[in-house]
Amino acid sequence: MHPRILLRTHYQADEPRLIIAAVTHCSNPRERGDEERIAAALERWARNNKYVISTPGAVYAVGNARHLGLLDRSNRRTASGHAFAFIEQLVPPESGPKSRFLTPMEERLYLKTYLIGAGALLVKFTTWLLERGSTTAEQLRKGSIIEHLMIDVLDDYLSLAREVRDRAAIRHEKDRLSREDYSSATKRHKRYPLLKTMLRLRLLRGNADNGEVDQIQPDSSGRLAAMSRAVPNIEELERLIRSNKLQETLDVEMREYARNDLPMYQKPLALLHDAYSFAMELGMQACPLSFLDDILRAAFPTSPGAQPLGAEQLLEPAHKESPGEVRFHVDRRGQRAFVVLSERALQGLSDR
Repeated sequence: MHPRILLRTHYQADEPRLIIAAVTHCSNPRERGDEERIAAALERWARNNKYVISTPGAVYAVGNARHLGLLDRSNRRTASGHAFAFIEQLVPPESGPKSRFLTPMEERLYLKTYLIGAGALLVKFTTWLLERGSTTAEQLRKGSIIEHLMIDVLDDYLSLAREVRDRAAIRHEKDRLSREDYSSATKRHKRYPLLKTMLRLRLLRGNADNGEVDQIQPDSSGRLAAMSRAVPNIEELERLIRSNKLQETLDVEMREYARNDLPMYQKPLALLHDAYSFAMELGMQACPLSFLDDILRAAFPTSPGAQPLGAEQLLEPAHKESPGEVRFHVDRRGQRAFVVLSERALQGLSDR
């Protein structure tokens, strides 16, 4: 069990739009990539789009994209990385300063992605902030609040971990962080990325574009409280991820605050058709079901009492009718993970 936290932080590197751009604009969807080359491309993209990022910040942003599961170890796009690329093509972000804000589909997918990759500190800080009501950057700095909460996160994982090797690694990391004496300047690198992500996900009120957040308050619309109801603690976060119920639970609890930016898609099968076509145009031999699921669930949040919308569920009737036209492929665990559609089956999606 590995703690879901980002340890390699930099105040310029955790802007969600920059992390997404590192994947969608700076990496190769089919070939392995060199981290420094991708970082250099991200610096150029940032300059062209009026972002400020240094070379170390760009390198950290690429590392964060990898940590969040948008790039693999070879810096190739993962299924989740492809999902963000498709969403960006479908609903391009606004230009100028407004490009920093995520579209509704990006927002839903990024929240799930961030919780899976680095959500433990977010969950812990959310509980602390809701109990307190509000805080300031100065209070976080003087009290080393984020640093102390990080230790609390590791304590939670120590109680959850069962493997001796995992417990030893967590204890080693806890001891290392406990000995750190961060300077005020370095603390900003630990504090700012978490706050920036929460602002972009509309979980906090405020503005972080000038490099710092002064008054830190839960969002007025209640999104932070709704997320906390869905994921109240780290144990529940782990349970939801293991059972593949995280997105469904977030949808139900946060349904009052959902936004829609896909009025052109009234039928899930039409979106499935376009997403599958996008994936196969990248040269894939088979389309990952997880990619299709990310797209569907970002576009069509689960309603209370309803089954979560999934690609396998939507394609199963066509598979039973014509198994040669809709072919599922399994992964190493024997579970369905990919699908291949014939031209006839793909055309059938657009006709339904």
